[in-house]
Amino acid sequence: MFKALKINILLLFIVFFSLLTSFTVRADEVSNFSDFVEKAAVYNGKEVTIRGEAIGEAMKRGDYGWVNISDGSLPMGVWMKWEDAKKIKTFGDYKHKGDIVEVTGIFNKSCLEHGGDMDIHASNVKIVDPGKVQLKPVSRIKIVVGASLTLVTLLIGSIYFKHNK
Repeated sequence: MFKALKINILLLFIVFFSLLTSFTVRADEVSNFSDFVEKAAVYNGKEVTIRGEAIGEAMKRGDYGWVNISDGSLPMGVWMKWEDAKKIKTFGDYKHKGDIVEVTGIFNKSCLEHGGDMDIHASNVKIVDPGKVQLKPVSRIKIVVGASLTLVTLLIGSIYFKHNK
């Protein structure tokens, strides 16, 4: 009886790990902001226009502020007037999709004003699409893993209590 129980537990673990490895994840191909990194010397000092999601939060620095804009692959720091930064109402995080912002400004490969960081000094900021609350459903894999671990725990617990009687 105990040997059959060991075999059942082993089969349960095999099924559990088979389910874990059967799910695949694909990423969308996004390369807009990576072009700035790869071709920084080409864009340096030129006026560029970027579009992406405002993420994190605005960081005020006197009459100006920092806002991070992401295209889904990389964030880009944007230095803008605080009045423009206040236009952004929703910033992306786990629970929110941030405002989609279109920024035109001067790209700096290594900004001397800001410690040598790569950034964009905005001259025009426009909200293209307002942000919203995101509801994220629990994924199927988390449900399967949780249920499997619960069953394994109950099985091991019942074996333990039967042998200690």
